[in-house]
Amino acid sequence: MAYDEDSERLAVVRSDGAIEIWNMKHNFNQERVIPGSRTSKLDSVTWVKGRLFTTGFQGDITEYDLVKNTVKYSVLYGNAAWCLAANHAGTLLATGSDNGCIRLFDLTTEKVTYDRMLNPQDQRIVSLAWHKSDEIIVTGSIDNVKVWNVITGNAVQRITLQRTFKKKETIVWCVAILSDHTIVSGDSTGRTMFWDGRVGTMLKGYTSHRMDILTMCVTKDETSVFTTGVDPTIVQFTLAVTDDRLGTKAWVRNRHIAFGHTHDIRAMVIAGNFLVSGGLDTNLVTNPIKVSPGHSQIRGQIEKYKRLYHAFPQKSLIKCAGESKLLLFQYPYHLEVWKLGSTSDATDKDVASLTVSEQPLKLLDILTKGIDQIVCSSISKDGAWIAYSDVHRVKLFHLNLDVPSLQKVACFILI
Repeated sequence: MAYDEDSERLAVVRSDGAIEIWNMKHNFNQERVIPGSRTSKLDSVTWVKGRLFTTGFQGDITEYDLVKNTVKYSVLYGNAAWCLAANHAGTLLATGSDNGCIRLFDLTTEKVTYDRMLNPQDQRIVSLAWHKSDEIIVTGSIDNVKVWNVITGNAVQRITLQRTFKKKETIVWCVAILSDHTIVSGDSTGRTMFWDGRVGTMLKGYTSHRMDILTMCVTKDETSVFTTGVDPTIVQFTLAVTDDRLGTKAWVRNRHIAFGHTHDIRAMVIAGNFLVSGGLDTNLVTNPIKVSPGHSQIRGQIEKYKRLYHAFPQKSLIKCAGESKLLLFQYPYHLEVWKLGSTSDATDKDVASLTVSEQPLKLLDILTKGIDQIVCSSISKDGAWIAYSDVHRVKLFHLNLDVPSLQKVACFILI
């Protein structure tokens, strides 16, 4: 997931490669959906000045046309990419790849262009984040966190994480770096660690989750950090004053949020005043970021602002041909035509249970040949005509109901 502060829009990537755009201005409504394809396996998404970019295990960077709801273009460089992040100026895009390379891409032109590569390392880079100065990148990898100088392309700091088991790798799934060079890491052992990025020493460490921490986010004022992952509980850490006289501060565990999710939470982002999370259960969940002190007040504010959005389609995927008693079911890459069952019983009641004399019957499947998902479909009232479209073309068929069969009909779209 990624949030664009200027337009107040949230981009949500689904496992089938589809991208949902949610408008936060108007009560969190789904504004549009960019269909996926059989080849799109997206892993990271980001906004840059109103432009939307993704990358994934194919290794390409894709920009999208938010008017036509299609791919604008894709550029392919190197190996599979695990992570993607833009600098704060919106001029450079960084990707962390499977072969240990950090590649930088120029965003000052109309189309993304390759800029340069920082000195590669031996292990894959699974997470990265930019410092506000845009001169430092921090990356998470296997058993270590590294700090990179963007200008020289060299690693200037290496922080080695201790393994829980000698033969089991510790994977740093997510990292963040604050303005004061404090680095926050979440790893596969369930630990949230706070580091001094200048000298590489640990400031504080918590075993905050029972399993892998997969994602984290930091509030704009950098006073709170949220972590979550396979253990579907969100933990908040707050920068608190520990000594009023000396004015010293430390990161303390503040609260746990266990609402809405039943399985792994794979993505989490701060969108305005809300914390938005999503995961394997397909739900989107919003929780308030800041709550007033006091147990009863906290509970009341959370109950007031928390929301759960189920992954129901925003439009109907079932069409009915009433005259012929047929149903057309739309799936991402195929259509199904069913004939409704019937009963010989009769009743005058509004609600009654009748014996089915003829079972529902699937007449045929219509399989798509391309790689694009079906966007919309329809069937005529008499069931004789079926049409569907993807982002590039429209297909029309004539259905013979006597002997269920399809005949493709040529059609031309006038624009």
